Amino acid sequence: MKKRIIILFLTFLIIFIFILLQLNYINIKYNKEGIQVNKEIITYIPNVKNDKYLTLNGNKLIVNNRGVQLIASLKAQPQIMQKPGLILDLIITNYNNFSIQIDLLNIKIGKENNGTYITFYPSINKSPIVNINPKQSVREQLLYFPINNELQNITHAYLGDLLKTYILDIKNLRINSLVITNRDIKFTANKEQYEEYIKKYSKNNKFVDYQYKLDNKLLDTLKTLGYKIYSDITGLTIMNKEGVVLNINLFKDNDKTYLKLKILNKAGFYEQDEKEFKVIDLIINIKKIILFDDKNRYICANNFNQLKANNTKNIINKDTYILYGSEKFEWILEYPYINKAQIYLDLRGITFKQGGGSFLSIPLEFVLQK
Repeated sequence: MKKRIIILFLTFLIIFIFILLQLNYINIKYNKEGIQVNKEIITYIPNVKNDKYLTLNGNKLIVNNRGVQLIASLKAQPQIMQKPGLILDLIITNYNNFSIQIDLLNIKIGKENNGTYITFYPSINKSPIVNINPKQSVREQLLYFPINNELQNITHAYLGDLLKTYILDIKNLRINSLVITNRDIKFTANKEQYEEYIKKYSKNNKFVDYQYKLDNKLLDTLKTLGYKIYSDITGLTIMNKEGVVLNINLFKDNDKTYLKLKILNKAGFYEQDEKEFKVIDLIINIKKIILFDDKNRYICANNFNQLKANNTKNIINKDTYILYGSEKFEWILEYPYINKAQIYLDLRGITFKQGGGSFLSIPLEFVLQK
């Protein structure tokens, strides 16, 4: 008798567990493209007060509404693909009896800048649309590269130091046309981690700029040759008569000297007796774009190898790039640290494919800003 009672009890227990699993089991699918997180991270803590749909669990934000639960945590790394970035870790659970569709591009990171609100989309190399079946969860890791300092981004191609506070913007995240929340959620960096990051990685005040030295005689010569040239806060801009626009920023930190080149190739011509516009291609050989001073010549140390995956049609070899008509080019050339207040730039490494002439054969003089 006692044995039968035990068997019945175990049978009911198994049935109960089976029913419970059917009602509550959530199948979590993980995205295959996980982002590697190193030990040097900054944890951001969500700030939530008095909201029935938003709660906190440690450093995790939990949103419950429309039969959907979203768990979000935000971290930052000083160096993701050689630049400061944010990683948003999400687990989205569909408790509804119907499938839902999530557009990851509606999950944005924002910042406040002098009273202006600016948002940034995740960097995604797959379809942003995620389908979630009933009683199923998915995990996504979204990568963001917010522009933290606009001027640094323009002049030094540096996004700026990571900020203390970011905003998670999911106001456009909808379930059957209904929003999950209409609130922006602020995330604030862990104080100790952020101070350590600034101490170790901050670059906002480490760049020293070189400025183009205006020489009236040289300016007159360039104008005679058909060049337009001007200098402002964004750097030195040169346009030749063929239609090539070149923007230059020359600067250094404690380790290296950098040349930021931005080129827009609008070069072309109308052949005689033809209405068709013929474009001109540019050849960029970075080993022939040289910095020099009164004693030494300095050759670029980096190359185009890291661009090969996305620009196979433009890469001739590791040092040479072809810029076709109507294309843009932007690159940071790295040189040894130059301890000189006055240096010169030789741009003869930029030539025309049709004809072989150089973009500019006259060296440009730059002086260190005080």
